[in-house]
Amino acid sequence: MTYFHKYLVNVLNGYELSPSELEGLRNVFEEIKNVSLREIHKHNPRISYGGSYAKRTMVANSYDLDVVILFPPTIENPVRKIFDYVKGVLENAGHRIETYGVALQFKHKGYDIDVVPGKAKGDDFVIANLYNIAQNKVMRTSLKEHIENVRDVRSIIKLMKIWRMNHDLNWHKLAMEQTVVRVLEDKPKNDYGKGLEQVFLDIKSNMHKIKFFDPANSNNPIYVNERERNRIKEVAENCYLAITREDYKYIIC
Repeated sequence: MTYFHKYLVNVLNGYELSPSELEGLRNVFEEIKNVSLREIHKHNPRISYGGSYAKRTMVANSYDLDVVILFPPTIENPVRKIFDYVKGVLENAGHRIETYGVALQFKHKGYDIDVVPGKAKGDDFVIANLYNIAQNKVMRTSLKEHIENVRDVRSIIKLMKIWRMNHDLNWHKLAMEQTVVRVLEDKPKNDYGKGLEQVFLDIKSNMHKIKFFDPANSNNPIYVNERERNRIKEVAENCYLAITREDYKYIIC
């Protein structure tokens, strides 16, 4: 393994959540599930972790709590009414809700919470429809596919999240994850230094033309504006050059 890989392993260790942080996160999840959302239990939804907790890509100082609620396919209400219903339940529980895309967002006990309600397409709950309030449309996706999609590159995605945070980038996290998955699909993944180098090379060469999609549904595009693309490309170019100088702290620390 390269020295850069060993350096990155130490970086990852420094961004592990402590046992108390994980316990706090789980306690808040259970409170949201069993107290704030008690009203919806009569409909037999599946309430689970989403986002980085479900994918096992959480890093300290840059995480929130994603709660996915999937109602069974037998429920008569369309997904738009389910979205409004869950929003009302959370508001009645005392939470001040803001809507963003497919999520109901609020703060609770110091955590940023994203609750994502949807309706399962089948009894296996693998595929679901979500309502995107910003676009006023129904979107099909799959949490299971999102988890499977990143399974082999979790550590490098965590490093990219730290890199994104260190360089104050506003890159959509799902778009960033899909870049890592695509670039490393047919490449070795056990040397994190070589992995990051390949990702930076791709970004600096292709950022202006990459199209980003939900990995579970190519009909769900992820938009990254031109200004942010230029910023991401510039930082990736500088970090690619820093690798040649072995200036690893510039890249990620």
